[in-house]
Amino acid sequence: MSDANSDAASLNRNAEVLPTTGLPAADWRANYYWRAFATFLGFLGFGTAAIVASILTVLVLLIPGSQDVRQRRMRLFVHYLFKTAIGYFRLLGLLRYEVRGDKAELRRPGTVVVVNHPSLIDTVFMMSFIPNINCIVDGGLWRNPFLGTVIRSAQYLPNSANAQELLERCAASLRRGQSLLMFAEGSRNVPGKPMKLKRGAAQMALRADAPIVPVAINCVPRTLTKGEKWYKIPATQVVYTITIGDTGSLGVTAPYNDEVTPRALTGRMHAYFQRYVEY
Repeated sequence: MSDANSDAASLNRNAEVLPTTGLPAADWRANYYWRAFATFLGFLGFGTAAIVASILTVLVLLIPGSQDVRQRRMRLFVHYLFKTAIGYFRLLGLLRYEVRGDKAELRRPGTVVVVNHPSLIDTVFMMSFIPNINCIVDGGLWRNPFLGTVIRSAQYLPNSANAQELLERCAASLRRGQSLLMFAEGSRNVPGKPMKLKRGAAQMALRADAPIVPVAINCVPRTLTKGEKWYKIPATQVVYTITIGDTGSLGVTAPYNDEVTPRALTGRMHAYFQRYVEY
C-alpha cells in the first residue's frame, strides 16, 4: 500500500508539468470561468457530433462491402470520432493527459483490454487509442435514437443479454481475433470508496484463453464520476494519467493453467491498478 500511495503522490506532484500535453499550467484555458463555459461548449459539441455521426452512419453503410468490412469500417469511424472529441476537449482546456506505456499493446488481436473506470469519458479515451475493438455497451445506448445507430452498425455487444450468453458471445469474439474492452469495476467508481472489481473480465479471458493488457487511468481531480452532474466544474484543470501495461503485467498470461482462477486473476488486476490509481 505504501508503494501505491507513493506512486499516487508522485502523480499529483507531476500533474502540472506533464510533458506530452502541450498545454502549460499557466495557459488561460486553465482558468475556472473559461472552463465553466468550455464545459458547455464541450458537451454541446459532443451532442452535436452524435447527431451528425448518426446521419453519416447511414451514408457509410451505403458503401458496398461484406458484413465484416462494414463492421470494421464503423469501428474505425467511432475511433476517429472519439479521437476528435478528445482533441476538442483538450483544445478547450477541459483536460490534459499523459500516456505512459506503449499504445501498440492495445492493438494486439484477441486481447482483453481491462481498464479501471473513474470517469464518464474513459470509454472515449480508450476507443480513441484503438482503431478496431469490440466492447459491451449499455442497453439504453443500444436503443438511443442517435448513438444507437452507430453502436448497432459497429456490432458492439449490448449488456442487456443473458449473462451466460453475453459471456460466450464475448469469448467467441476473442477467439475470432477481435480485442475486447472491459471495465474491471463494471461501472464508474464512487470517489472515497475502495476499488471493487468484478470478475467478468477474468472469466472472459479464461474462457477464451485470451491475454490481458491492463490499463490504469488516474484522474486528478476526480470529475464526471458516478452520479455527478456534467456541469459540476472541478476547482482545477483535470489531468489524466493513463498507464498502459502489457500481456505480462499481471504475472500470468495465456495459455492459462488450471491454477489460474477468476478470483486470482481479478486479484492480480486489483494489485496492478492500485500501483497507479489514487481513489
